[in-house]
Amino acid sequence: MPAATAAASTKTVEVKRARPRGWNPGCEPAAAAQPEATPEFKKEQASAQFAHHVRGSLAGPILRYEERLKLLRQAEKLGVGRFEANLVIARVLNEQGMGQEVEWGPDRARKGWALPIGAFVVVQGLVVAGVWWLLRA
Repeated sequence: MPAATAAASTKTVEVKRARPRGWNPGCEPAAAAQPEATPEFKKEQASAQFAHHVRGSLAGPILRYEERLKLLRQAEKLGVGRFEANLVIARVLNEQGMGQEVEWGPDRARKGWALPIGAFVVVQGLVVAGVWWLLRA
């Protein structure tokens, strides 16, 4: 290998990036060195913190209304909206196996038909009485 080629291969090439005019590397603020968290990340972090708070405050299988209101106030302090806070509460309750399941007893099932049938009989009775009154006159 010729000497000129060897010297050229060991020579380092310095590449400079284009920087804005007046830029001074020593004058950067400390905040610029650490990137800011995005609002979505902060929102997710607040939701996760609220979910942890909900898990810690559950006592028993039923979440009373007063307790839910306290949790919603706590969510507001954390910056979580009311709708999202209710979703987080529902998700935590579902994870804990405390979902709201409604099971109707046999008494309730039979009473469900009594009112509509009774109303139908009364209306039909009034129709028959009205027709009889018109025909009698």
